[in-house]
Parts: sequence; structure tokens; C-alpha cells
Amino acid sequence: MAPITQTRQGTDRHPFLLSVEDVAQQLGTNIETGLTARQVAELRNVFPPNELEGGGGVSWYKILLKQISNAMILVSQHLFWVSGRGLTPC
Repeated sequence: MAPITQTRQGTDRHPFLLSVEDVAQQLGTNIETGLTARQVAELRNVFPPNELEGGGGVSWYKILLKQISNAMILVSQHLFWVSGRGLTPC
């Protein structure tokens, strides 16, 4: 059995070990109506927005270049040309 510890969300045990009603009670919310506007404002002051840092990510052409320059692909291309198939029409 999991140890009883106070987690960041304010539950006594891991939420997956509790019933839905127990989790809602311990987190101070209502299953039917959710959080009140006041609770939302208070929680936004406590917890930062759930956003990823960093920007746009990897561009599609860099991913394509890495896929093409993969060692397995380069070996396959080399073997294709060495075997003679790349030098004569099919």
C-alpha cells in the first residue's frame, strides 16, 4: 500500500487510490459545477500557467535532413549504387 503523504494538490494519498468524491472533497471542488471563479483566481496566483517554454520547436526541413542522413539510409543508398542498380535503368 502506498504511504500516506501530503501531495502538492492537497490530497492525503495519491488521487488514483481514492474515489472521485474523496478527491473532489480534498481538493475543495464540486464534481458537478467545478471550481468557482474565486477559486480559479486564487489557484492562478499560486500555480503558474501550464505552458511549454522554448518556442516553435524543430523545423520540418531539419527533421527531413536528419531522416535522410540516417546511417541506415546512407548504407542502403551506398549498397544500392554499388550493386549496379543505381547505374543502369530498370
